[in-house]
Amino acid sequence: MNYKTKSYETKKKLAKALKKLMQEKNFKNISIVDITSLAKVNRKTFYYHFKTIPDLLKWMLECETVEIAQSFDLLNNFDDAFQFSINYIDENKAILISAYDNLGRDEMRKFFINDFIDIIEISVKKCEDDLGIQVSDDFRRYLCDFYSEGIASKIVERIKDETSFTMEQFSNYFKIIFSGSLPYILKKSNDKA
Repeated sequence: MNYKTKSYETKKKLAKALKKLMQEKNFKNISIVDITSLAKVNRKTFYYHFKTIPDLLKWMLECETVEIAQSFDLLNNFDDAFQFSINYIDENKAILISAYDNLGRDEMRKFFINDFIDIIEISVKKCEDDLGIQVSDDFRRYLCDFYSEGIASKIVERIKDETSFTMEQFSNYFKIIFSGSLPYILKKSNDKA
C-alpha cells in the first residue's frame, strides 16, 4: 500500500469513528482521545492528518460528498443524484445538526453550495444543449451560484427546523422550480445576448 492510499485509509478510519461518536453524543463532548481510541490509532496520527476535530468533520463531509458525486453519471441522472443527496441529508440529520451547531450556519451553507454547484452546472449545460443555445460563462456561473445558494439556504433551514417542510417536499418543489424556470431563463438570456 502506497503512502497516499494509507493516508486516505487512516483519514477514513478517523472519519468513521467521528461519525459513530456523533450519533452517540454531542459534538462538543467528543475528544480526540475518543476518536483515536475508536479508530485504534494514536493521537499523533490524528494530529498528523488534522489540526482539530472540526477539520476532521469538514474533511468527512467533503469526502462523503465526493463519493456521492462519483457514484452518479450527473449528465444523465440529475434527478437521481439530487434525490440521493437529499436522502443522504435526511438520513444523516443528527450528524448534520451536530455539524451545524459546531461549524455554524455560514459554514454549512458553504458546504452545501459546494455540494450542489457541480450538479447544477452540469444540468444547466445539458439544458443549454437541449435548447441549442449557449449562454456566457459569467451568466452560467451566476445562475449556478443562484440555484446552489437557494438549495443550500433551504437545506440549512430544514436541518434546524423540522416543521418547515419535508425533504420530499423540498425535493419536489426544487425540481418544479428548476425544471420550469431554467429553460425560460436560458432562452431570455440568449435573446438579450
